[in-house]
Amino acid sequence: MRALAPSVPASRLIQSATQEGARALGIGQEFGTLEPGRRARLLAVQVPASVDDVEEYLVSGVSPDQLTWVE
Repeated sequence: MRALAPSVPASRLIQSATQEGARALGIGQEFGTLEPGRRARLLAVQVPASVDDVEEYLVSGVSPDQLTWVE
């Protein structure tokens, strides 16, 4: 995402990918945010300890071997 929108804050890119993405797909009432009464699919991302800005790290791109679905 960072390559597509270099001037957009990382927090806004994450919101766009989650909350706005769910809304655009017509499932915004069930998904998109973590709140009581909503459904969730959680993905854990292994972030190196040296990373200071996690949001920026996430939107800069992670590799598939860093991802784990949380059941």
